[in-house]
Amino acid sequence: FLPQFVDPGLPAGPQLAAHDRQALAQADHVEQPMDGRGRAHGRVRLTSSDPHTLPTLDYRYLSDPWDRARVRAAVRLVIKLSQHPAYHPLIAERVTPTDEDLSSDDALDAWLLTHATTVVTNALLEEKGAGRVYLDYLLGIYDLVKRHRRTMHFWGDIIIQHPELVPELPRDAVVLEWGYEADHPFDEHGAEFARSGIPFFVCPGTSSWNTIAGRTSNCLGNIRNATENGLRHGAGGVLNTDWGDNDHTQYLPVSYLGFAAGAALPWCHETHRDEDFISALDLHAFHDEARVMGTLSHDLGNAHEKAGPAPHNSTVLFHLLTQAPGSALPDGVTVESLRETGEHISSIIEPLEGARMERDDAGITRDEFANAARMMLHACERGTAILQGTIDSAEKRD
Repeated sequence: FLPQFVDPGLPAGPQLAAHDRQALAQADHVEQPMDGRGRAHGRVRLTSSDPHTLPTLDYRYLSDPWDRARVRAAVRLVIKLSQHPAYHPLIAERVTPTDEDLSSDDALDAWLLTHATTVVTNALLEEKGAGRVYLDYLLGIYDLVKRHRRTMHFWGDIIIQHPELVPELPRDAVVLEWGYEADHPFDEHGAEFARSGIPFFVCPGTSSWNTIAGRTSNCLGNIRNATENGLRHGAGGVLNTDWGDNDHTQYLPVSYLGFAAGAALPWCHETHRDEDFISALDLHAFHDEARVMGTLSHDLGNAHEKAGPAPHNSTVLFHLLTQAPGSALPDGVTVESLRETGEHISSIIEPLEGARMERDDAGITRDEFANAARMMLHACERGTAILQGTIDSAEKRD
């Protein structure tokens, strides 16, 4: 559902509001409210006994009144946001939905039901192929960005799946080659973009998300990999990322190690390639005269490894903390491994009270690491209860 707007710096065609399909082609600014929790269910019907023949799909968009109410609210919210002064340089007028479409719930429902559609269909994918459909979509965005005299940066994970199309990318757009595991193929992908003459950045991360206290070894391996191969293949820069997936269970200081590595390795890679950044954290991040916090944060970020092999882009302890009691535990997790992990965490956090941080937020930082350790210990206890079958016992609840 696409409320569309006209840019004040671009001419508006006289038939711009006649049909929404035409409006979408001419409007310069599109806001797209989406409902990812719809109640309506579509239907799939086989059309042939041939498994290569595509089925028919009846999406039944907005057939549930609850869905219609949510999307009506979303559309009206987008329109309200578009009236904020920050949008004034971008929007001269709203093209669709019209004021008449917004006059009542019934009128807006009629507009929604008329224009609810699927942007990419199976037929289109079969006709053109997923790579070509994606590239066409990307080039449409590129044209809009160029009209505003800006440079487009875009994530490269889709286009790299279609290397034959990489040479067709505009030479003044920048690919953001991202990957967050230590073994991400920055070398292979960087070589592909370099061969095609496409500007690109390498984009590693702090490895803090989907964890409680980080993934130290993966963080350093990931950033070293990205910067080394970015330099090898002529990357234009490094975009060091920090995310908050699944409720952002990690505290900000957990990411300091990744921030330090992301600052040092792109500038002086050979000098810092084997650095553990413990001293740098004490000196520049925690300002800890006792030299406690650098080692503590570094080691706490690796404590999860004792519990069992880390799941992709996460840690065992994060899964134990957040997963449903009936879910299968990650491979390699045992009562003994969790006991050893708990003892290791306790030994790492023990020196915390001896830290002497000269920061305004020293007290908060100390509390955050103490609580991170408590959450990790709780994950060990919870995992043990799941393994022993006592997770739902009255004793555990108390």
